Amino acid sequence: MSSHNDEVRGRELAMTWELDLDYLTIARFTDLVLERSLEHTAYTSWATERMTLEGLLERALYSLRDRSERAAVIDLSDEVGGECLVHVSLERGRADVRAAARTVDTLASAKARLQKLYPISQPEEKQEVRMSFWAHDRRATRTSRSIAVPAWSEIADNYPGRSRTLSGRFPGAGSTASRPAG
Repeated sequence: MSSHNDEVRGRELAMTWELDLDYLTIARFTDLVLERSLEHTAYTSWATERMTLEGLLERALYSLRDRSERAAVIDLSDEVGGECLVHVSLERGRADVRAAARTVDTLASAKARLQKLYPISQPEEKQEVRMSFWAHDRRATRTSRSIAVPAWSEIADNYPGRSRTLSGRFPGAGSTASRPAG
């Protein structure tokens, strides 16, 4: 007499696991934070022009470099006065930083250290935006050019009153120069 287990045992089981390397650095960071029982975590992000891990790689526990992103898990403990791990991702003109530490003060020190290495981009005064245009003919081609962008004060009257009022509530509204890149 055959049992259900015999029937199941005779079948083949196939599994597929798709690995996305982009997530390995954040997974390693999370693993280390839990392993070390770091009590405090923080996330912050800012526009920056510096897109290299140079100066941090010697402290990197794990890193990723691909066409568009540089990311690393870095031990900053010796630089910020307490146990501290950070995950830095540099992509499209932005620094995305996750930090974990024993104290909130150590988190603040880590943020200050990274903002010194990756200065916050200052807004440009020129009122223009870089745009790319794609065409698909025999092959996909892209051309880019800068386009003048008017100040909010010049175009506000083109929008309903409520839109004009709401836009003033957002930081940087009214000036394309103060909007972060990316």
